[in-house]
Amino acid sequence: MTPLSGELSTYHDRLTLFESGDLNSRRTVVFVGGLGDGLQCVPYLNALSSFLASIGWSLVQVNLSSSYNQFGLSSLDNDVEELGYAFEYLYREKSKTDIVLMGHSTGCQDAIHYLVTKPTSSSSPRPQIKSAILQAPVSDQEFFKSKYPGDHEARIWVKKATDMVLQGNGNEWLPIDASRSLVGEGEQLTPFTAYRYWSLFADG
Repeated sequence: MTPLSGELSTYHDRLTLFESGDLNSRRTVVFVGGLGDGLQCVPYLNALSSFLASIGWSLVQVNLSSSYNQFGLSSLDNDVEELGYAFEYLYREKSKTDIVLMGHSTGCQDAIHYLVTKPTSSSSPRPQIKSAILQAPVSDQEFFKSKYPGDHEARIWVKKATDMVLQGNGNEWLPIDASRSLVGEGEQLTPFTAYRYWSLFADG
């Protein structure tokens, strides 16, 4: 992928965002990728940044605690809380006036969750945004069902994760075998909490 020039900023604690396109614009599209994604995670971002610059907008790619291989340890609530901090930073420090949230793949779930839920804490920011874009939305549960048949080992781990959540142990980590059940030999493993495994793959 061709290098993309822009500005890298820290918006909250050690979380970063990268802005490209028209850096002087007060209007921006904030991009959130899907599971396993991070900065420059999909091939159309350079083209999107160039197009937005041509109409006087910038593109912001935001890193969350769930970015890259950490999605198995997070949640939609945590994602939207961090997005709130990112938007707050863009309004306050970058003087943005119009923010559009664009979700790609599972990132669409973040976009919907941001729009339709209330903050889990009174201290969590939830700045208003102009609109949201859902690009290639996906259901992780439907994908799971299509890829792993009824007797697959991953289905057993969904049942175990569900039991742990019901027992109030959703924040506990699952054994590494739960991660191995999802990938082929030699593929990268993603650690999971019981809650995240359950929330992604269980019915309901």
